[in-house]
Amino acid sequence: YFSSGALSEELVGFVEQLRLGQTERGSYIVNLLAPIEARVGEQEEINTTSVSRAVTKNLARSLHAIDESVERFKQTKSLTAFDSAVDKGVSANLCDALIGLSGEALSRDVNISLSLSRSEPEEEELPLTYILKSNQLKYLEDASNYFKEIYIVNDKTILGAVVKLSHLDGEEVGVVVITMDVNGVDRSVSVELPLDEYWQAHRAHGKSENVEVTGDLHISPRSAKLLNWRDFKVIGNHDLFEGD
Repeated sequence: YFSSGALSEELVGFVEQLRLGQTERGSYIVNLLAPIEARVGEQEEINTTSVSRAVTKNLARSLHAIDESVERFKQTKSLTAFDSAVDKGVSANLCDALIGLSGEALSRDVNISLSLSRSEPEEEELPLTYILKSNQLKYLEDASNYFKEIYIVNDKTILGAVVKLSHLDGEEVGVVVITMDVNGVDRSVSVELPLDEYWQAHRAHGKSENVEVTGDLHISPRSAKLLNWRDFKVIGNHDLFEGD
């Protein structure tokens, strides 16, 4: 889903050298072997990490971060619980890949176990086993959509300036566009309002006053809409300072 351009030669080489290991008894077990390049001469004295070990460590951290963020999301019901996982390698791509391992019906648990080669010392203690239950997939889908900026925030109150109005003659509704901050990004949110509220928004626009309305905020990369709205009101400039 996301691409920052061509992969580096190191990563392309790593993927091309991956090999399938010996099959095992059980349900759909796949063994992948990642090579560790040999080091000779002066290279042995340099404290470096192989590409294979770097990829393995990043995967381990990412899987652990998914576990933690899913638990936070279950407790808080806030999609921002997934924000901290991004710095640890979690992305829409990784979430979609894990979901895909569960099969078309998304009914299988997914177990991932990592084994580190003894030929390369490891000082960092890493979680090496990850179990994804099929009933957790809905949370990964939520995370993936959030990373793709496709998500819904229920009962969201938006407050901002009216920047655009649209009403066709004969129509009993009008569309109002309000600017607001959504997770640190300025977004234009459209709301379809009955004429009474629409004309209130129109007057607020003329007076440079803010409006406030609550509803279900639907976010996508190209648009933001507030549906099932309620409690629309105009916030005058004097109202912004009440209670100070």
